[in-house]
Amino acid sequence: MPSSTPNDTAEQGPVCLHRFDAPVRPLVVVRKTAGGPSQALLADADGRCWSVRFDPELKSAPAVTPVTFALDQDDDTIECLDLVGDRLLTYHERGRREWLEVHDIRTGDLLFTTPADLAAVLTPDGRYLLICQGEDLAVADLEQSGAPILQTELFAQNSDANEDDASAVKHPPVVFDHAQSAMTMSSTADASTYTLVLGDFGFAIVAELRVDASSDEPVALTSEPRMLYKGLVYDPVDVVGLFPGRWIIVRHGCGCALTRFDLTTGEEADCPPPPSKPDRRYACFGSVVVSGSSPALWVRTDVGPHYWSGDGAPRPLEGNDCEILVMTDESYIGLTPDGFELVRNRF
Repeated sequence: MPSSTPNDTAEQGPVCLHRFDAPVRPLVVVRKTAGGPSQALLADADGRCWSVRFDPELKSAPAVTPVTFALDQDDDTIECLDLVGDRLLTYHERGRREWLEVHDIRTGDLLFTTPADLAAVLTPDGRYLLICQGEDLAVADLEQSGAPILQTELFAQNSDANEDDASAVKHPPVVFDHAQSAMTMSSTADASTYTLVLGDFGFAIVAELRVDASSDEPVALTSEPRMLYKGLVYDPVDVVGLFPGRWIIVRHGCGCALTRFDLTTGEEADCPPPPSKPDRRYACFGSVVVSGSSPALWVRTDVGPHYWSGDGAPRPLEGNDCEILVMTDESYIGLTPDGFELVRNRF
């Protein structure tokens, strides 16, 4: 486990990398490719936004750029779901209306919109929007203006399922009632193949797929979907973190449990509740940041931020109230509690 104090040759205390002229908060932080950079979108109270791109090893200062896109202050709810390059996927709610939008954050242009209240995600190259609709997976090609949404029966019944494979998604399939969350990442085996992770009520699956809206089969599974997690039927399962090609983190039990899955070994591990409150309880675990180079992760809990090495109990980060955006095993970059500064520090 990393030392709680820096060594003699390391930076002593937090180092300011950028100061904003107003407090900001993170809207979304993503990493789609193993070894690739992380990207974040930050916003202030007036809706002004900044794009931040991080060096994968956090050795250099991040690139902070103001963008034209701004949050619509008239919406009752706006949630940033995904970000790839200059393309931002957002969910909106106003009154009884619910819809999705895709914007170019650099120009502020609206690229796509559709009524929806379901889990949606961008492909790692930013070209396609995937929307989970029951057994169907709808696909929109963002490169084609005005292109129709293509419906695919991706998870429809298939009598050819391998009954000997206990981890395969059995058919009749697990039916997506109302998908809670979705994430994508580049496949390590094939650059044209994407890994899709979906969380619903009671389960989460991982699937390898290829997307080409110009073909007769817009979305094709390259292998049988795998059951990543299966729990109680009415338990909302949220995919809350991943590191491409290696780790997937799901939150379940209405926030009382956090499980890490290793895609390379098939192993899984549950993060124990904070030692200060060892009982399982609702809303115990909140946002998560994954290291990637090891099982370590940062998690915000109901008793403050904690560092989990992947083994044993999580360690409270006393005196560290930064909103961590990206991390390695020993250091992180995050926002100070007042939201004015982007800083680098050690755990």
